[in-house]
Amino acid sequence: MSTILAFPYEDALEPGSAVVAGASGAVALPGADGTGVFAGVYSHEGNVSKERPNSNDTAGITIHGPCKVKVKGAVLAFEFGQLADANGALEALEDPPAGLPIKVPGFFLEDGADGEIVDFFINPFVIPTPTETDATAAAALAAHIAAEDPHAQYALESAMTTALAAKADLVDGKVPANQLPA
Repeated sequence: MSTILAFPYEDALEPGSAVVAGASGAVALPGADGTGVFAGVYSHEGNVSKERPNSNDTAGITIHGPCKVKVKGAVLAFEFGQLADANGALEALEDPPAGLPIKVPGFFLEDGADGEIVDFFINPFVIPTPTETDATAAAALAAHIAAEDPHAQYALESAMTTALAAKADLVDGKVPANQLPA
């Protein structure tokens, strides 16, 4: 089930267009390079193109759940999508830039080619990305894993067992009944 809400809109909308938050609670098409805060998709099913709005007109925008979207480039089922262009198309998230969290609107439910309308599931979330772009972190991790005892500050299980056994006065490996909690 999809969640579709009525929003005022700033631009002419084609069915399957992703929209971003615009001014005064309205939605608009993304910027030239797909910029903007993702708000939802102008649903493809049952909708027709919307020309520039009058002051009281609204558009049904899918904000969560399955919908149909326009595709830019080739996409595969279950790839994450991202805003692609000023026409509201979505593209596959290929190489996220390091150091910035990626805001993902959802994922594709089927394969598609450039210009097609495909099934998409809107479920906005953020993917954290690494902030380090050189090999320093990878080298430190490899050295840690290769170390003979990388956690020398921690007591080994055998040492802890001996210490606890002495405190509990174990008899034949069992705690005497008078030392058990009531």
